[in-house]
Amino acid sequence: MKALAKISAALAVSISLTQLGVFAIVPASAAPKIPLIKISNSISIPAITEVADFIRFQQGFLIAGTDSEDKNLLSFIDEKGALLWSVNPLGIQRGFITGIAASGTSIFVAGISQGAVKIGPNTDTVAPTSDPSASASPSTNATTPASPTTSPTKNIPLVNPDGVIVGTKEKFREDIANIFVAEIDLSGKIVAITNVSNEKSFIPTSISITSNRVFLAGNEYRAEGVQIGALYVIGDEKLQALYSYGEKRTQFSKIISRSSKSLVIVGSSGDVLADRKLVGKIDAIVLTISTTSGKLEKVLRSSGRGAVRSWNFASGNVIVAGTSEVKKVRESVVTAFSPTGSVTWTARFQKSDSAAVAGNCVAVSLLGASKSLTFTPSGPEIFLFTVDSKGQLQKGLRVAKQQLISLATTANKGCAVLTYSAETGARVSFL
Repeated sequence: MKALAKISAALAVSISLTQLGVFAIVPASAAPKIPLIKISNSISIPAITEVADFIRFQQGFLIAGTDSEDKNLLSFIDEKGALLWSVNPLGIQRGFITGIAASGTSIFVAGISQGAVKIGPNTDTVAPTSDPSASASPSTNATTPASPTTSPTKNIPLVNPDGVIVGTKEKFREDIANIFVAEIDLSGKIVAITNVSNEKSFIPTSISITSNRVFLAGNEYRAEGVQIGALYVIGDEKLQALYSYGEKRTQFSKIISRSSKSLVIVGSSGDVLADRKLVGKIDAIVLTISTTSGKLEKVLRSSGRGAVRSWNFASGNVIVAGTSEVKKVRESVVTAFSPTGSVTWTARFQKSDSAAVAGNCVAVSLLGASKSLTFTPSGPEIFLFTVDSKGQLQKGLRVAKQQLISLATTANKGCAVLTYSAETGARVSFL
């Protein structure tokens, strides 16, 4: 399952995380207890079995993906797991939802489709289940954890997989020729749809809404083995601008809005960006980009000799999470940057294959013991915790035998981690 990339020279800053001290995320006083909770204490995600995106919205959560019948759905659930409404934005069109965002009372869904998506009877809202408590039981028709597949009907890399190595061969359907953005109101009704011809094999991975415009960050697959990051700007129900970044090995994962004038995009790159050369095999990148011109205003490269690094998640306060791999040894890395681009704190987790951040919440997928931990995992676990401004652990918990998919904050400033297993399906645990 997926938690289902020739610019004018600008200011660039290069940072090597290899020169930073690695430390455990623990408070200055005694470390708090990190209990291992039962998965039965979490809530089940109704209907959706393969996830494309997951965000907090008002007093609940929005989750996009596909159900057991391969139907695309956007669902709104409350914090108890009850389904409030669900809608299929694509209707009869073949394609995929790849990202969701919210602004005020409006919800925006982006993705790719075979043809133009239209508002019609096939995109009507699905009524919630008559018995909300039914969503509390484990799913019985969940699929196995998803990864880019070679199925003839479903082989598009929808999101940036954790630890991806940019430049590997990607296969995708040739008949996906349309990019769509749908606007949905509080009741789940589709109020507007924008369709854009997908001439450069662009696959959006993340959305940001700024100044009544929709910014889609993603990747263009221009040729076999060639993948570059791209930013598409949509406003007034049309494509207003598009910008490309890199030459062959640049991948965009997430986009966040810093202000009406700038955006931050994280990902990875093996290309020269704004005259800054790479140090490792693939560098993790944090790009600050102008919303008006698309120019790079700042480049932060997290580099290491012989390393493959990628930032896969980012929060508004510029805390990023991703992976680093050297000689087939992978670890997760979480780093906080100051507004000027210096590193505030960083932490690494050995024997870990992914990490996510949202606000001051951090989730790390553990495969074994790590020097950054104050406990010994019982086996594969998800470590969910909060940190303060200095990266010191405040509180945390562990969930066993689950795959980390995504992370969001809650309305009461808590944390909600989305996980998956074949036995329990998609579930949300809270801290």
